[in-house]
Amino acid sequence: MKTIYTTLFLLKSYILSIGLLLLTIQMRASPDCPILNGDFHGLSSGTTSDSNATGWYLDASDLNNPLFFAVKSNRIHAEHLGGEGVWYSEVFSAEGYSDFQVSVKIHSEGDMNSSEYARMYYKIDGGPEVLFAQRTGNFGTIDFISPFLNGSTVQIIVKLYNYDNGGSQTSKYHIEKYAVFKEDGPCNSSISVSATATNGGILTCTNPSLTLSANSNVSNPTYSWTGPNNFSSSLQNPVISIPGTYTVKVTDSSGSTSASILITENKGISEIIWLEEFNLSTGTTSDSGSTAWTTQNTSSGGFHVKDNRFKVNNTGKDNKGIWTSESIDISDKTNVKISLNLYSTGDMETNGDGLDFIDIYYKLDDGQKIRFSKNSGSINGNSTSGKEVSIGSLNGSSLQIIVKSRTTHSSEFYYFDNVKVVGISTVDATAFVDGELSCINNSVIITGGSSDNHVNYTWTGPNGFTANTKNINVSEPGDYTLEVTPNNGCGNTANAMVTVTQDITVPNVSASVDGTLSCSSGSATLRGNSTTPNVTYLWTGPNNFSSSLQNPTVSQTGNYSLTVTNPNN
Repeated sequence: MKTIYTTLFLLKSYILSIGLLLLTIQMRASPDCPILNGDFHGLSSGTTSDSNATGWYLDASDLNNPLFFAVKSNRIHAEHLGGEGVWYSEVFSAEGYSDFQVSVKIHSEGDMNSSEYARMYYKIDGGPEVLFAQRTGNFGTIDFISPFLNGSTVQIIVKLYNYDNGGSQTSKYHIEKYAVFKEDGPCNSSISVSATATNGGILTCTNPSLTLSANSNVSNPTYSWTGPNNFSSSLQNPVISIPGTYTVKVTDSSGSTSASILITENKGISEIIWLEEFNLSTGTTSDSGSTAWTTQNTSSGGFHVKDNRFKVNNTGKDNKGIWTSESIDISDKTNVKISLNLYSTGDMETNGDGLDFIDIYYKLDDGQKIRFSKNSGSINGNSTSGKEVSIGSLNGSSLQIIVKSRTTHSSEFYYFDNVKVVGISTVDATAFVDGELSCINNSVIITGGSSDNHVNYTWTGPNGFTANTKNINVSEPGDYTLEVTPNNGCGNTANAMVTVTQDITVPNVSASVDGTLSCSSGSATLRGNSTTPNVTYLWTGPNNFSSSLQNPTVSQTGNYSLTVTNPNN
């Protein structure tokens, strides 16, 4: 009876899946407004991100030795993840459209159980993630479609979980394609626009700034770019230097539309230098621990730690609170970056006497105070996900962070949290030589090194010698210089020099004999001498005579030869 029940259940699930798939195909036959269609064709196996206008990226931070989580055979291949892997689309513009939808096509295969799942979400205008579909186990292939959505931007998120459950066929999920579309027209705008960036949209140390480009199908439109840290520009092709999502809005007499591009950063492996997470008692107004900070607040309002965040509340229109970090040592780091998360709650004002603001500054080497983030009114629409502000590529000996903020009513709150400073360690270089060149050793090994594994090695030496390996084998005496550079172009350059010596000096020698052979004297003494220390002697002569003594006695007439050897060379 149990077997019959299971078979019926599977059949019912199969029919339900077929029904859903047929419904999906009918709904997606020919949308009036295909805002964008994305897939993974043309991408190399192993790709984990795509910075194009229809791009995406993977988050594998929660995985435990996954078998595979990347592009494979023109789709995202998720096999034996051992944790939750997340696929994020870029933030796409839906400006000019109403009642649009998003879809994701997912394929499943293998012996899977009900604990393994695929979950689909959307985010509108940077708000919270909203679950619109989910399935567990092996559900075949489904094109999951969201309800009708409205907003200026949309992001698609897929969360996948499977593991090695002992089945005869491995658990696999595949993301086949994704889309943003409006099923029923007419479309609100005939304008199309694409956003691109130089260097593949990746900021590096060798390319610390990029040029954004907007391309549209209309003549002489106006352009409006927005981006991280309150970035804005009316240029068609502005230059930027901060990672994040940039959106361009193109407008002419027929309407407007937008496109977005994600700019990423690859500036080496950063280490956390300083991190304040405010895991302190509610009411704390200063900290003298390893991440020390102080506050100034002349108002009676709230300016202190609350629920593991720092709270700003009702400081009044004539006052502001000031939070100041200690002086942070960054002397052995390069490309230092500051980041922190901002939040707001309440009906925040953007002007007038009731202006509410939270501004972030930094000071390098106790120099001028520089504001890098200016914020007024609500933060990210009072979203609980808040907003990260940051600035990078800072270099110096010391760094200080300052937050100035005020709210003008008891129902208005700002919060900040996760004040973080990260940087790339400066590289070092070492070099030493094993031995000396001599008549015995016609080559020696020079060993190079660095405490950083992510570096390149460059050697120069006598007679135009060059090499790009960590260790080198040389046969010429002289000075050899090692240059160590980070392999991504970031940070400092370190040098080390080693001198290879050579000893091929021939030892000196003299030979003589004491006495002559006669009837009365049947022997004579050979005398060998050298001023070179620690030499060895070898005499040879008539009748295969041989002796390693310095002064041997002989009894045969004839010619004797002395060879002197320096054992050191």
